[in-house]
Amino acid sequence: MPILFGVVLLDLIGFGIVIPILPFLSPQLGASKIDIALIIVSYAVCAGISGPFWGRLSDRRGRKPVIMICLAGAAVSYVMLALATELWMIFAARAFAGIMAGNLGVASAMMSDITTPEKRAKGMGLIGAAFGLGLVLGPLLGGLLAGDGLQPYVSPPGLCPPGRRRRHAGVGVADPRRHHVERGG
Repeated sequence: MPILFGVVLLDLIGFGIVIPILPFLSPQLGASKIDIALIIVSYAVCAGISGPFWGRLSDRRGRKPVIMICLAGAAVSYVMLALATELWMIFAARAFAGIMAGNLGVASAMMSDITTPEKRAKGMGLIGAAFGLGLVLGPLLGGLLAGDGLQPYVSPPGLCPPGRRRRHAGVGVADPRRHHVERGG
């Protein structure tokens, strides 16, 4: 069970870690706001279309091989995204990531396979917890690692000077002392 928790957690962290980066990376390659939305949608559409395929394949070939294929495919998609130099490459990387996003369904099926009926709710709860935790940690890590201007930033907010904690914690609260407006006379 801990391995399945880790697979789902890793998969969702990987999905979410790019979300805070895409709005900054994509415009550098000529993307509009609509393009950014379509990049995110392309992942979801491809995942929705390919999900049943991964489920059927895991029924025929086994859960573990499919989980390994999906994890390897996700890793390849992140390398594709890192090497993207044109907008179409970002679309291709996210679409490929969506196609390879079969782990949640397969891990859920495997959890159902390996748990007794009495422990199945606990097992499915672990899958749900990994899903939720991954959705929270992925964008958080993506935002922290991207920092300002995509420069790496890995300092905990508690170690920052008090006036900067809000900015480093990712909270969008303006500091009125830093936004002085000159009034004409």
